[in-house]
Amino acid sequence: MKVTDEILNRFIDGELNSEELKEFKDELNNSRDVQTQLRALQAASVSFKNIKEDSPAVDFTSKLMLSLHKKFKSRRRDSIFIASVASIFVVISLLIIVYILAQIISAAGPNSSFQPGLQVADIFEKIAQTFVSKFSSSSVSIVGTIISFGVIVSGYFYFDFLKSTRSN
Repeated sequence: MKVTDEILNRFIDGELNSEELKEFKDELNNSRDVQTQLRALQAASVSFKNIKEDSPAVDFTSKLMLSLHKKFKSRRRDSIFIASVASIFVVISLLIIVYILAQIISAAGPNSSFQPGLQVADIFEKIAQTFVSKFSSSSVSIVGTIISFGVIVSGYFYFDFLKSTRSN
């Protein structure tokens, strides 16, 4: 009988029939190599049997679900915050447009009435003239400073908001 790892494993597991067991014991008594292999496999088998399975902590699932909930909740908060900052900029932009249109209407003079049927090119020309007149070099720097300040303040509040949601 040629002793292989499979036969050695079957011997360790007690799966050899009586005829195979007799042949194996004869080979085991006559060969030092087989004895060495058997001892090595028995040591490995004992080591494998002594390995304990890792099991997660009892509250693993609840901690994981809480962590996921916080993550998704903070994303919703981020979206709401970004939407609110964007809506503030949209409202400011609309106010500027309304102001410019009001200036165009008032510039037409008290004797002329504002006609919605004016040519589109005329309306754009009046808007461009109003921008040029209202945003001279000094007023552009003031408006740019105000917008930059608004962006910086919004950024500060946004990052402060992120920091507070991440620490919770």
